[in-house]
Amino acid sequence: MMSVEGTEQASVDVFLAPLGDAAEVHAGTLAAELRGAGISVERSVDRKLKRALETANKIGARFALILGDNEIAAGTYLIKDMASGEQVPLRRDELIGHIQK
Repeated sequence: MMSVEGTEQASVDVFLAPLGDAAEVHAGTLAAELRGAGISVERSVDRKLKRALETANKIGARFALILGDNEIAAGTYLIKDMASGEQVPLRRDELIGHIQK
């Protein structure tokens, strides 16, 4: 029997919290990009940030990625470390590296 490192861990790396219509569309593209890099992603169906963060916490997500229309327009995303509560703005090209470290 072969053991693959990390398979026993069923937690979610990133919980996407899209706020608004543009963010909803954008979240689909971003989720596919992150999954392509081997990152597990769940998406919020709730448009209220507080509820989305509660869900992220409940499912044990490592990070919550907050996607609002302002963030999309600016080209930066707010990523929240669910363990420490620290929030940092990141450009799209910085996301994968930040999540994988």
